[in-house]
Amino acid sequence: MKGERAVRSVLFGNDEICYSLERKKVKNINLRIKQSGEVYVSAPLFVCTERIDSFVLQNAPKILAAKKRFEAAKAAAPQFVSGDSVSVLGKEYALCVCEGSAFSFSFCQGELHMTVKNSAEFENRKCAYEKVLHAEAKRTFPEIIKKCYPAFADYCQAVPALKIRKMKGQWGNCRSKSNVITLNSRLAAYDEKVIEFVVLHEYCHFIHADHSPAFYAELSAVMPEWRVYDKVLKNR
Repeated sequence: MKGERAVRSVLFGNDEICYSLERKKVKNINLRIKQSGEVYVSAPLFVCTERIDSFVLQNAPKILAAKKRFEAAKAAAPQFVSGDSVSVLGKEYALCVCEGSAFSFSFCQGELHMTVKNSAEFENRKCAYEKVLHAEAKRTFPEIIKKCYPAFADYCQAVPALKIRKMKGQWGNCRSKSNVITLNSRLAAYDEKVIEFVVLHEYCHFIHADHSPAFYAELSAVMPEWRVYDKVLKNR
């Protein structure tokens, strides 16, 4: 029975809830809703299926509400087609997508023009927008790193080397011993003050490696309004 997997469903009013069940060595029944809307349940080896079904039904309102949120978020997500609004350095641009053999982009009168190969494919359009962000990051981030450096000159041997990459779980990180700051290229979608907040956050780690009260005191000293920009990133 260990590792047994099954797909089950329960009826809550007029809504059918399908879920993947895995039996494993756990003490309690656990339920997780993935962003795809899939429902995953892990349960102790010898708990009867009726009890598991009952547990899912007890959580049905939460499951249905989460599914609705995920569907709304998916519907609201940009498709990166002409007419969509996208953000670059905190400014909104109307997107204009053209088919072409090689990627290029330009800004003109409030529009972002992107030439995309096989532009009918969503992933190609999304990738093109991410290339725009990476290019703008390379253009603007170094100056922000230099601008913020003087306040930390006593703790950094020189202006830190900058690395830019697409990251999922972080907006930035630093390696103080190597004197390197890495920034998420997706920050280039935001206003310069938001980017500056992340840069200052990483600079503060040259002084305090953790997120202790002393760390936040240092951050507040160089950017008293940092919570405003932190909230912007957490809400997106």
